[in-house]
Amino acid sequence: MILRLNSNIRYRLKTNIFVDLKDEEEYRIDSENVLDVKLTDKFSLRTAYTINYNNTPRLIREVDQSGTQTGNRVPAKPADHLFSTSLLVSF
Repeated sequence: MILRLNSNIRYRLKTNIFVDLKDEEEYRIDSENVLDVKLTDKFSLRTAYTINYNNTPRLIREVDQSGTQTGNRVPAKPADHLFSTSLLVSF
């Protein structure tokens, strides 16, 4: 979905849902929210928030309080998110 607020501001929402057809209880959701603001003819400012959710997260190596790997594998966090701001140049 793209929403143009005016000629200089654009909002975009993209969401994907992936379902494992063999195991219907396993799914993943990827969502991205982006706000583009045109500053000049050449420069734009982009702010984005991305979230990835997996109901059965992958296994990662366990790390103890000192930062050393223990050799055990534990589930990762089910959700991962990223907030970013970028300056875009158009040629």
